[in-house]
Parts: sequence; structure tokens; C-alpha cells
Amino acid sequence: DSQQRFVESLHATLPDALDKETVDALMADLMPWISGLQARGTQIRKQYLDWLVSMSKHPARTERYISTSAQTNADLTCVGGIDIELCHVIGFYPEFFLADSLP
Repeated sequence: DSQQRFVESLHATLPDALDKETVDALMADLMPWISGLQARGTQIRKQYLDWLVSMSKHPARTERYISTSAQTNADLTCVGGIDIELCHVIGFYPEFFLADSLP
């Protein structure tokens, strides 16, 4: 079927794997973000959300994510988008291509 053909034509490239020391440093940088974004009903959460929107390459999508997270009591683990949004914080951007347009 056409959906199956489309899925099979997708290819992804990821940034190079990082060494443990670099990953540990990135995780240390992300911890305040994770805590700040979980701080429901606080000015800290609002500040981190504002920063997230300002960093986003897709602010409208980030705003939708924020709206969804508000409907789930800001429990980011239930939203499923926090991993994508935190890509803006560390600059981790996989790329996706259709088989016909591989670089």
C-alpha cells in the first residue's frame, strides 16, 4: 500500500555519536531544563518555556507542544514531545530524506 511504500522510502541521518564525556556534559546542561519544565505553576517553568520557544526552529509547533503539555498538567513524560523540543537546547537535529532525494 502507499503508506508502506512511503515509510520504506524514508531515510534518516543522525549527527555523529558523542563520546561519554560530551554526553555527560550535555546531560548536566539538560537537567535544569528537565526540572524547570516540570515545575508546574511556577515562574521558572514559564521562563524555560519562553526560552524553548525562542530557540525553536519551529516556534508554532513548540507553542502547540506547550499547549498540549498544559492540558496534561505539565507532565512532560506523557506528552511525548519533550525529546524533540530538547533537541533545540543541545542542537541535536537528525535529518530525514525520501529515497529519491538522498544527499
